[in-house]
Amino acid sequence: MIIEEEQKNEGKNEKLLVDLCECYVFMQGLNSRRLHSTCMQCLLKVALNKEENEKTQKEVEMALFELSHINRYCFIKQELYVSEIKEIVKRLCNDNSLAGVIVNKLHFVREAARELEELTRCIDWKRKEGINGMKESKEELILIRWMYTLDIFLSLCKVCNEEYNGLINCVVQAFRAAKDKHGETCNQCIKPLRRAAENRAVKVDALLDEGAIDLISGEMKQSTLNDVFIMHCFLIYMNVSKRLKEKNKDEMEEMKRKATKRVIYEKMEKEGYEDEIISFHETFDNFYASHDAELASKLADYFVNV
Repeated sequence: MIIEEEQKNEGKNEKLLVDLCECYVFMQGLNSRRLHSTCMQCLLKVALNKEENEKTQKEVEMALFELSHINRYCFIKQELYVSEIKEIVKRLCNDNSLAGVIVNKLHFVREAARELEELTRCIDWKRKEGINGMKESKEELILIRWMYTLDIFLSLCKVCNEEYNGLINCVVQAFRAAKDKHGETCNQCIKPLRRAAENRAVKVDALLDEGAIDLISGEMKQSTLNDVFIMHCFLIYMNVSKRLKEKNKDEMEEMKRKATKRVIYEKMEKEGYEDEIISFHETFDNFYASHDAELASKLADYFVNV
């Protein structure tokens, strides 16, 4: 039907052709290079429509959705799609309202926190990881995928929102539930916490109030940590320290910054992280050489200042 509609010289039904292409792509039917090219060009044409009305917007969103389902192993000549895709990416990147819609209207952060809370509650954490050949449960795999998604989201989204506090708390609770018996889940939980420490849209207060700082403080005392996990922990401290040194022009925010800085610095001094550096010194020497050449000097400077 796609080929027949495409070959019509007159009376071609563009809407029907688009619908057929969307159905074909969604059913993963792109085995024909010819159909692949036809569907790509048809959907790209729809996605590039710049008319600002609700109907067109829905058509554009559907076309983009279907384009995301095209198998990456289907090949097509670059000249048939590269310029169009560049134009689409440029439009999306210039749309500053998109992130705001995701955070403030779709409430992605709040919904993510709700999903994490529910998953954490229903997973059987008493089951030992890998015992008798058992792998992660379906729910645990979903939770790990959420952590991967949040890692990307927090590295890119710069929209401020109070809902981040609840999200940080849910990540911390998931980590504590998985602690000791589910190492891979813990390794994934630490990543969004690191991104949150880097992301200025997430207030440092959230990391302190929702238990992330206490979590890292406790984990750093473990003797069985791997290098990558340690790196994430120290990068959290480094980014928190860097952000706490930056003065705020707003008087109230500046007072909050000073209070938070005092609490976190006193906590870290009490925990004795100078001793931690010495105990992990040999491990870090090897780790710096292969992973982050600048980390050693930054850490040394940080702990001397503290």
